[in-house]
Amino acid sequence: MYRKGLLTKITIINLIYNITIHIIKIIFSLLSLSNEKAKNVTKNNLHLIESNNINNVIWFHCASLGEYEQAVNVINEIKKKHKNKILLTFFSASGYKNYKKNNNIDYVYYLPFDTKKNAKILVKKIKPKMLFISGNDFWFNYLKELIKNKIPVYVFNCSFVNQFYFKFYGKGLLNILKQVNFFYTKDINSKNVLNKNKIHNCKYIGNLRCDRIINKKNKTKEIKEINDFRNSSKIILGGSTYEKDDDILINFIQKEKEYKLIIAPHDINQNRIKSIKRKVKNKCHLLSELQNKTAKHNILIIDQMNILFDAYKYADIVFIGGGFNKGIHNILEPLVFHKPVFFGKKYEKFDEAIYMINKKITHCVYSHKEIKKEPLSVEAKKNIDMYFNKNRHIHSIIINDTI
Repeated sequence: MYRKGLLTKITIINLIYNITIHIIKIIFSLLSLSNEKAKNVTKNNLHLIESNNINNVIWFHCASLGEYEQAVNVINEIKKKHKNKILLTFFSASGYKNYKKNNNIDYVYYLPFDTKKNAKILVKKIKPKMLFISGNDFWFNYLKELIKNKIPVYVFNCSFVNQFYFKFYGKGLLNILKQVNFFYTKDINSKNVLNKNKIHNCKYIGNLRCDRIINKKNKTKEIKEINDFRNSSKIILGGSTYEKDDDILINFIQKEKEYKLIIAPHDINQNRIKSIKRKVKNKCHLLSELQNKTAKHNILIIDQMNILFDAYKYADIVFIGGGFNKGIHNILEPLVFHKPVFFGKKYEKFDEAIYMINKKITHCVYSHKEIKKEPLSVEAKKNIDMYFNKNRHIHSIIINDTI
């Protein structure tokens, strides 16, 4: 009787999941009428299924650009050791559009929506040797089809807390995850969560982002416009910000007159830029318009992609956005430059944020009044360096296990 009830629950969650996927498709179609990102996803969603001559690939999937950054070293090392071509898929438009060309990757596409039909067609067509998922972007029809065809699936740089598939109603999807070949978690708590849910094919290896960030730091470029804008002033820089983050930053420089403000919005589009301009009564500059010009205002908006990382080195204080939305963005990039970092309340899913808060290196704040102006202590800088060093070269663990 219990088994019959469990099977019913599993069937129901699978049905709900598949209905949800079709609802997502409809939502994207509606949003594409007015939203550029949704339009790109909808327009290009089936290109991979429609393509020819893509087969026997090693497949990497990343939700967005951040997950790709964590996968780069794994991709590059696998390409050295394996003759198969590399396929990279993204779910989000921001990942696909802002991906920088990597000669080790042969094909880059949007992932078609995770319908049963798409999963069956795609897996049969591209015949992947294996799938690597960077992060937690699980699409369960694809996973089922890959497992059914005995194609190995590996998940790395993943983090688990209390996701829906660990709840009593998610057993059907959890059963699929239990058939994944191996999980490489970024924190020890995630490994414990998997073990608690009877997934033992996993190990804690650390944060794959660190190698990539150190490599990027060693190749930073000068940005003349930002250097000229800074002049002899102090800078507070908002990285990947949303509306609430902007408000905190604007309030800060209204109070702290010795600081200038640089804002790098998470979404660089006309609506976001207009919103910031409106808040500061147009008393600001766009980075794209500042070339060979003298800045008259104390606010600069970064309106170009692939600038933010190099901009961090010019900051005295960094505020990372997302803490009042779905979750904070990358705090390790400014920390590698030993910058004081502040962010909003939604950081609990990020092991590196918890570590840095416990070490009193970074701070969660709710208003501009809580932002401190002191530079990092020598001890704080040592702890940052220790964190990065501890997480170096860990991609080799994945390579040695899987290839």
